[in-house]
Amino acid sequence: MITKPLSLATLIGAALLVGCGGDGGGSPSPSGSASLTLGVSDAPVDDANKVVIAFEDVVLIPLGDDSDSDDDSDDDNDDDNSSSGSPILLNVSQNGELRQVDLLKYQGTSYDTIISSQTLSPGKYAMCVYVKDGTQLNDDSLSYVEKKDGSLKGLVVPSKGSCFGYKPSTTDQGRLKFSGKGENLEISTGNNRFVLEFDLRKGLADPQGQDYMLMNSNAVTLVNLSESGEIEGDVSVQQYQACESDSLGGPFSHAVYLYPGDIGQSQMGDMGATDPTLVEPIAIADVSSSEDDSGDTEYDYEFGFIGPGTYSLGYTCTAYVDKSDSAQTDTDGFEIFAAYGPVVVTAGQSTELDIVPVQ
Repeated sequence: MITKPLSLATLIGAALLVGCGGDGGGSPSPSGSASLTLGVSDAPVDDANKVVIAFEDVVLIPLGDDSDSDDDSDDDNDDDNSSSGSPILLNVSQNGELRQVDLLKYQGTSYDTIISSQTLSPGKYAMCVYVKDGTQLNDDSLSYVEKKDGSLKGLVVPSKGSCFGYKPSTTDQGRLKFSGKGENLEISTGNNRFVLEFDLRKGLADPQGQDYMLMNSNAVTLVNLSESGEIEGDVSVQQYQACESDSLGGPFSHAVYLYPGDIGQSQMGDMGATDPTLVEPIAIADVSSSEDDSGDTEYDYEFGFIGPGTYSLGYTCTAYVDKSDSAQTDTDGFEIFAAYGPVVVTAGQSTELDIVPVQ
């Protein structure tokens, strides 16, 4: 395992986050003031060509110093007792058009920007991000999913609540709310950079008989870039082939699962694990393939925007079996083939851990 400062490309990308994408009504902040830049990133999913989110409004609620902003109700009449100032509404549309982001274009440490250098007063804020729901087939004007067969289904965020008593006036918007998880915006002097990290494997659901899919808000995490690191590594051809040989048969879907803490293979559960002895993954990274200069195939994985701490990795080639709404075990064809770790993540550092045959 090797730890090193984040690559120059990643650091340049973080700097570009200040000036690219939608302006969100923002402008460069004067010296000594504070500003917010907000990006969007994703962990991938198997059964879609595109997952497009149509952003329109972002609501910020100033919080008092003593507030823990633990309001997590989905009601339209949420209490506003924790706020200490007037709501701030940021419309992130571009030239009157919804800000559509295809999440599958922004994986690992890449991201797209929906708010750039919005001037704010330093302090603590709760945040709600509103998504324009798409509810019809073959409509690409709102939020939607393009399936592998090319068909389009709408995409809906089921939560319709307000943000501490305030709600944008526009209709048909679903709410992504972070304060209930303790994920507030701590805005200090200078430019503050955050990323909304979607985990589509955990977040997407396809209800039977509907013209739309669902995006669960619990699969979106707010990450402070100044406090995050990354994990990356190669997957050896030998281990890649060994996993397929050991499994019950294809189609194969290779992925690396990220678990909190230092745990063993026997404790590594699937996304819908119900067994109390198993730990659910907190993120999943697809194994990507490419060709080297000699034309040989090589494999790698990457987790971006990981908070400091200790983690464990599980490697599988049966990720296609794993469903977020139910438990899958080896009897269903899902298993963690090998475990690695512990991995220690440090803010501003990239930790390398290769997936190789376990001795």
